[in-house]
Amino acid sequence: MLCKSAVIFLVAYLLAVPSFGQLGNGSITGTVMDSAEAVIPGALVRLRNVDTNITREMRTTSTGDFAIAPLPPGNYELHVEMQGFRSYVKKGIVIEVGQVLREDVRLQVGSVAESISVTAEVALLNTEVGALKGDVIVQEEINSMPLDGRDFTDLAFLVPGVAPVAQGGQGSALTVGGARADSTNFSVDGFNNRNPRGAGAQVRPNMGAMQEFRMEVSGFSAESGRMAGGIVNMSLRSGTNQFHGDVFEYIRNNIFDARAFFDPRKLSLRRNQFGATLHGPIVLPKLYDGHNRTFFLFSWESFREVLGQSRIGRVPSVLERQGDFSQS
Repeated sequence: MLCKSAVIFLVAYLLAVPSFGQLGNGSITGTVMDSAEAVIPGALVRLRNVDTNITREMRTTSTGDFAIAPLPPGNYELHVEMQGFRSYVKKGIVIEVGQVLREDVRLQVGSVAESISVTAEVALLNTEVGALKGDVIVQEEINSMPLDGRDFTDLAFLVPGVAPVAQGGQGSALTVGGARADSTNFSVDGFNNRNPRGAGAQVRPNMGAMQEFRMEVSGFSAESGRMAGGIVNMSLRSGTNQFHGDVFEYIRNNIFDARAFFDPRKLSLRRNQFGATLHGPIVLPKLYDGHNRTFFLFSWESFREVLGQSRIGRVPSVLERQGDFSQS
């Protein structure tokens, strides 16, 4: 049983861990102006994550600009305040992995106590980076699409320009835009995740731990670099202010299979994939309440398989068994 001081030290350590992964997270940028499109310096810009209630804020520069980064993928609310103007509130802003979102704000003259609320309905256009081509596979797709073997990278084949590597080919399982299979970049939360020897993903997070991933096929920014093919940019899940979890098991069994044409009997197949996921705020009764501050994610997946295989072999003839190879 941990003593009270040890528990407090552990919590303090978790709070002190810095946030890395600029490339794997998103960001929001924009300019604050008045109704005559004159820039407003010194305006307070506050961005709140709806799921965790964690707030980031800054003042606009002398040119009225603001930029908040890095931001994990999620649902956000944008608040802008300035003395002599009505407060501006925009809800339903969705930031995806690796996205640079631009949101220009126009304030109207009035009291700060008054506010203008806007709800985002149409996805904003990408105007901050180059002609990026690809798609984001979100958590709902990862959890809902049927995948043999539960490998989330199979969903990358839904993106135009991505194809499976040829049978017997070397490198990763992906070939992007006609490039070699060993020219695909992999990153997880901004860290390089490419195996330098095999050119595949060094670490494959299980599907319960994945928030979303972006399959970029061309037009990616210079900091990605390194390889000529596409980029699989993965983002891991984080806890929220509410506890959530699930338990699962997927089964394949030869009871449901037919005998293969050349096999004398049905081959054995016992495949079990099982695991659990739990995430939420870190709460230590009477010691620490992590709501709005500190969160955890526990994700576990196991794989068990018994697989029978048929092999083609050569049986020696009667003469060969007697040492006579003249007819062989």
